[in-house]
Amino acid sequence: MCDLGAIWAQVFGADVYHAPPGSSRPSFAAVVSSMDRLLACYHTSVCAQPARLEIIEQMEALAAKHIRRFYQANGGLAPRRIIVYRDGVGISQFPAIAATELRAIRRACRTVGGEAYRPTLTFIIVQKRNHCRLFSHTPGLTDRRGAPKEYTSTTLTRRASRLG
Repeated sequence: MCDLGAIWAQVFGADVYHAPPGSSRPSFAAVVSSMDRLLACYHTSVCAQPARLEIIEQMEALAAKHIRRFYQANGGLAPRRIIVYRDGVGISQFPAIAATELRAIRRACRTVGGEAYRPTLTFIIVQKRNHCRLFSHTPGLTDRRGAPKEYTSTTLTRRASRLG
């Protein structure tokens, strides 16, 4: 259980699903967000968008809907902090994300709460590292190929970026 206490934070997760390469089927954007301070109740939205488009076109409308739901579920209290985990964004797309999704969430906040409503916004982009290989030099902690049997890290990161 996570208790953010008096902070009244809302945690978002967002990703886009794409059909297999070569398909003309639409992509689907999904946004999930917490509805309570214990991070135990969630609301989910899914929308179709053009095929292979990674940027969530309807982020402003989706974020506004989720912030309103949080407000209604918490007796008229709006989140003071919004934390967004965005998955599946390549490093070359960081500027586009800053130009669209991050600003869309800020606009959604103004739509819901007016110009005075400016919660602290933390935007975290989560990336996969498919070509990352880890090796251990400690005997007994590796499999037959030399890969670690278990690896836990708090430092396996690339860099932090400040967007918009």
